[in-house]
Amino acid sequence: METNTQELKNFEFGNATDVGCKRDNNEDYLGYFQTQNGHLFVVCDGMGGHQAGEKASQLTVEVFKRYFTAGYYPNASEALEKATIEANKIVFETSQKYTEYAGMGTTLVAVLIRDNQVFYVHVGDSRLYLYEQETQKLHRITKDHSFVQQLVDNGIISDLEAESHPRKNEILRALGVNSVVEPEVGISAILPADNDLLLLCSDGLNSMILDAQIQSVIADNSLNILQRTKNLIESAKQAGGYDNITVQLIRFYAQNRKKTVLPSHHIKNNTEEITEKKTENNSLNIKKILPITLLLIGLIAFGIWYVQNKNPFVEKAKQLQDSIKIQKDTLKKSLFDEEKEKERQDSLKKDSIKNIEAEKKTEKSVTKEKTNPKNKK
Repeated sequence: METNTQELKNFEFGNATDVGCKRDNNEDYLGYFQTQNGHLFVVCDGMGGHQAGEKASQLTVEVFKRYFTAGYYPNASEALEKATIEANKIVFETSQKYTEYAGMGTTLVAVLIRDNQVFYVHVGDSRLYLYEQETQKLHRITKDHSFVQQLVDNGIISDLEAESHPRKNEILRALGVNSVVEPEVGISAILPADNDLLLLCSDGLNSMILDAQIQSVIADNSLNILQRTKNLIESAKQAGGYDNITVQLIRFYAQNRKKTVLPSHHIKNNTEEITEKKTENNSLNIKKILPITLLLIGLIAFGIWYVQNKNPFVEKAKQLQDSIKIQKDTLKKSLFDEEKEKERQDSLKKDSIKNIEAEKKTEKSVTKEKTNPKNKK
């Protein structure tokens, strides 16, 4: 592992590059240069096979060094773009001239620190991160020029799903592959605050460990900047180390501002994405469910009204029920009246029997009196 550290006026940095656990050669290349234009940091991840990838990444770093030491450029962003175009020209022409370098190319992420401002450019899937000390959040500044990033942009997969996608290593832009390159230049400078951290890395780091783990390593203030740099490399190797791993880590201090200013288009990390996706999904679910719920309530209310007032079958059923009820009531009344009449007849019968018996008793009494001898005298 090649490492370097240096403390400067208002920032310190550590860098490291490692072949990883599976590769025989290291096609990554890094550089730091103190120039009249500011402090220049470059990370490149070469491709094209043994020697070719190494050549592409090394050539790019050398072109950047030469460009920024050749003169002063008032517009830092424009200078980064022109340096990238120049590096692309040199790498492409070299690949055309020498058969052993045919088809070579490289990714690029470069930073120029001038007047406490961070200007940047990138091509491919090497990344730039910023850890914001105040909020303790890791922000991904660059967006990969890759196949899976297109899927993310089109809403087909999430940013978290992209990290484990089988085609995540397919990049759509590279420096030196074609005669023309389209670099991505930061639309505005990053303005770091005290203890903010800037991370440049090849995909050998972020393809092995997630943003959340990167954040936990670089935010460990108990370690110095070089120890944190080494820990990033070791974390990637422990996760498999399938690719070369290159890291440049910068810590800012003695800044004139208390709050970090980030570009408006920076990319959220995995942890932020999960949280915001949940919030967004909850919000979307509420927005989706509410009208559906209101519609269902309306349909149910209409159904009840229709059933009660309009449905002909129910109306007939209601009429039938009413008719049955009337018949039942009539039958009940009839049975009641019949019972009452029966009771009345029975009462009359009893009264009649009593009268007959009384008459018979009277007749017997009269007969006895007539036949009594005492009455004859």
